[in-house]
This record gives sequence, structure tokens and C-alpha cells, in this order.
Amino acid sequence: MKELNFTDRETYLAWRAEWRAAYAKLSADIRNAKNAYKGEQRKVTYSIVNQGKSWEYIQPMIDDKPLRWDMDYYKIFGQWHKLRAEARSMLELRVKSKEKSAEQRLKAISPKTVDFIHI
Repeated sequence: MKELNFTDRETYLAWRAEWRAAYAKLSADIRNAKNAYKGEQRKVTYSIVNQGKSWEYIQPMIDDKPLRWDMDYYKIFGQWHKLRAEARSMLELRVKSKEKSAEQRLKAISPKTVDFIHI
């Protein structure tokens, strides 16, 4: 999916159909990861901690354990953001494919009609 290897309209349409299928799957994965992350967020509770000092702080907890960086909560969050970055790169690739397709289309038009097209 990373390459723009189409040379004519038929191969472009086939590439676009493949891109759409891959993007639809990626969109579904993003939705699932986002919903999993929201589910994990709903498990978070907060408790006020006072360790015998003159100050208190709020400690996020999951299942009565302090929230730590190696928990599923952050793993799901990282996965969600990784998928979103991949989707952005796929959209950039789609823009490049449109530009390449338009360029190929203009090359296919005879030089006489190109004079009337104002780009």
C-alpha cells in the first residue's frame, strides 16, 4: 500500500479499491481501540492520599491499585495513537495518489486541449 505503482486508469482504480479496504479496516481498528481505551478510563477511580505530610494529592487507581505506566490503560492508549498516525499517513498517500492520477491524466490529453485547461 505504500507504493503508487499505477500507470493507467484501471490499475489506479484497483489501487484505490485496495486503499479503501485497508483504510476501512484501519478505521474499524481505531474505533475498537478508542472504545477499549474509554472502557479502561471508566475503570479509573481517584483517591486522596496523605502520607503523613502536610499535603495531599489525588492518586489515580484501577482495581484499587495505583495507575502505572506498564498497565493496559497506557498500552491501549499508545496503540490507539499509533493507529491514528498510520491513518494520517494513509490519507497523505491518498492525496499523493490523486495528484499522480491527475498528472497522468493531463499527460494523456493531447497538447491542443491542454492549452485550454487553466491550472
